[in-house]
Amino acid sequence: MSLTDRTKPTDVSLNTDLYELTMAQGFWESGLVDTQATFNAFFRENPFGGGYAIACGMGQIPDLVENFVFDDEDIEYLASIPAPGGGSMFKPAFLEYLRNHYLDLTIHAVPEGDVVFPREPMVRVQGPLIDCQLIETALLNLVNFQTLVATKTSRVVRAAEGHPVSDFGLRRAQGPDGGLAVARASYIAGASSTSNLLAGKIYGIPVFGTHAHSWVMAFPTELDAFRAFAKSSPKNCVLLLDTYDVHQGIKNAITVAKEMEAAGERLAAIRIDSGDLAKLTKETRKAYHPVSLRPGRAHRLLWRGHQARHLRPAALAWRRLQALRRARLCRRALEPRDQALRAGLQANHPGSPARPALPRRRPLSRGRHDPRRLLRGRRRPGRHEHGGHPRPLLVLRALRHAARASRLLRRARQARGRAG
Repeated sequence: MSLTDRTKPTDVSLNTDLYELTMAQGFWESGLVDTQATFNAFFRENPFGGGYAIACGMGQIPDLVENFVFDDEDIEYLASIPAPGGGSMFKPAFLEYLRNHYLDLTIHAVPEGDVVFPREPMVRVQGPLIDCQLIETALLNLVNFQTLVATKTSRVVRAAEGHPVSDFGLRRAQGPDGGLAVARASYIAGASSTSNLLAGKIYGIPVFGTHAHSWVMAFPTELDAFRAFAKSSPKNCVLLLDTYDVHQGIKNAITVAKEMEAAGERLAAIRIDSGDLAKLTKETRKAYHPVSLRPGRAHRLLWRGHQARHLRPAALAWRRLQALRRARLCRRALEPRDQALRAGLQANHPGSPARPALPRRRPLSRGRHDPRRLLRGRRRPGRHEHGGHPRPLLVLRALRHAARASRLLRRARQARGRAG
């Protein structure tokens, strides 16, 4: 429900698809009201082409169940809906049944913030068939969108490699309620703060804000704007560099930072909103390096979450190189026929260097070494684990290495078949 509409908490009962109520009426007429059922909420593919998702939205399900009732206004509206063939869509007796109906469900859910995978239940709803059907759309509306946002935020936080990430997505969110959901899911997935004041008030999320391009454009020069903001907010001074030219903005920000240090204050951060962020952040860091400013959190670079995808290739390039080196160091001996194939290829092409041995893929068993079972923390903590729960990043990295090894082995077999 939008914050600009006249809504109340119990309106969640109508935040559903029409067919949920038409099916409920059919169950009621067929005598299936008390039939027990189990509904599982899951997804089929990982979003964004990734290897995992972050569960979110489950913490709001209890409020949904508690407020899922049909009051007099709801019944009156449902009675006014016409059927395409004429008459009313819903029978008066069924509407009276809804008027006094309360959900009686048992719900199991994955904790918010946990790593989840395709085709695994995130939420399980058990109870009367009609109750499971009535709550289906409203529950999926809570879980699906917030899980999507939490997954994206998790990827951005990983790409940031320890730097704080703040949610600035309110102006691009799907309405006021969508802005609240984005702020909530982002904070659960690892964002350090949000610009949404209402989300800070409702959920207790730390709020963060600086200034916009309109601030810089309101002054004769960018340097005047920076100095005015530093004077107005010396304890929360984050300067936006890309209103006109990022490189000139860097010089102006350094000038203001030195003036602030002379006055006993410090520049909190600088911000870039547009352009090639991977390139510009490197140039900015290079420009700040020879300047004798106090290091630490005062001069970290902040970027918006929806633009941090440009930083991912640059931030993880060295990590991929190191992972490839470890995979080569850990390769195993090939089977004799593979060794013979490599010797034959070397004989046919004597001028080419010897090819490195292909890594062998270890089969992913369904026993105690199953990676999915490791992610659920069902074995004793080892050296790669903390608090009894393994680090998902290590397991996901192992899965990527296994997939890479599988592709290389498949190509070798295809080459062997062509050679034979």
